[in-house]
Amino acid sequence: MWALGVMLFEVLTGEVPFRGDSEWEVLRQHEHSAVTFPAHVAAEHRAVIDRCMHKDPAQRFQSVHDLLAAFGAPAELPARG
Repeated sequence: MWALGVMLFEVLTGEVPFRGDSEWEVLRQHEHSAVTFPAHVAAEHRAVIDRCMHKDPAQRFQSVHDLLAAFGAPAELPARG
């Protein structure tokens, strides 16, 4: 779920969520820093990404189904035919 949150951040912003002068600095930010969003990212998208990237794994979405529901996707996808 964490990696999906990182990818969603990149899709919406065109940037990675954390930057640093070294790999260790970036890792430290992943572990301790909150994600900072550009102003153009909508509040509902921020909330979903924040939950995907929550520092406590128990607080993240527990399934992709839950994540899709947060975006307003229907509970059941229509059958292909």
